Amino acid sequence: MSKQETDIIEDTASKSKQAESDDTEIQQSQNEDNKKDDSKEFTGEDNLELHKMNFSDRMKAKKERFRKNTEGMSTKEKISYCVYYYKWPVIISALLIFLLVYVSISVYKNTRPVALGYAVINSPKPGYINKDVFDEYMECYNFTNGYQITSATDIQMSMKQYNELYEQGNIDNNTDYSQFPLLCWNGYYDIIITDKAGLEYCSSESVIEPLDMALSDDIYSIVYTDFAKDITTAPNYNNDYVDYAINVSNNEFIKNLNVGYDEVYICFPSSVSAESDIRERNIGNRRRILKLIFNLDIEI
Repeated sequence: MSKQETDIIEDTASKSKQAESDDTEIQQSQNEDNKKDDSKEFTGEDNLELHKMNFSDRMKAKKERFRKNTEGMSTKEKISYCVYYYKWPVIISALLIFLLVYVSISVYKNTRPVALGYAVINSPKPGYINKDVFDEYMECYNFTNGYQITSATDIQMSMKQYNELYEQGNIDNNTDYSQFPLLCWNGYYDIIITDKAGLEYCSSESVIEPLDMALSDDIYSIVYTDFAKDITTAPNYNNDYVDYAINVSNNEFIKNLNVGYDEVYICFPSSVSAESDIRERNIGNRRRILKLIFNLDIEI
């Protein structure tokens, strides 16, 4: 066979292979086009039709759509398809589940019975207050996890600051002065722990009530007998000095609480707007915490 004939044969074979390659590419392109056509088979009109179907038929139609759209795909490609086309339903569902769980937990926490409600006023470092001391209170009276302690440890108030804010016209923008008294009057807190400046503001604005109104007869009698030197007066709204607080600066429980100042007083919110059951809870919780703090020999 001559060289010319050999070249002709090789050239023909090369062209044949090229033709086969072109045919393969065309076939693959057609297959891809078919897949695209299949994915477009369900149009907006079909979506409207889906809504008209009953649940069972709708699920079958969606299953058929998924089958056609993923026909010929590998497992990895099918997963990618699902993630791409169904990411928003998945994200929205996850958010709804999160919100449901969050709301449920919040409702549960906020509706548990209150074992004690307390506020600390004018602490220079609220983050250093040792709230763990109240674990002893919970254990002492066998309060279970179904109970809660409500607290506010970052309240800042004094007559000096109040007057400055009032002159500036900013008093209503300060939540300590606008909201804290309302919470006290509605029985949200059972006791208040404060310095002298906080005590005098609370007494002047009737946020707290005198000891003879705040304490039950038996505790009042013990306090005026055994802790008479610790009874502290403060000005009321008429600027008359009345017994409003007990100096607890040297009390071991209060020292462990670590409120951040040396002169510490315990006083009692004036729950004048509270419902009767809340008022009874205030009185009961005060008895328990005072019995623990002062080691009182009283019945609970």
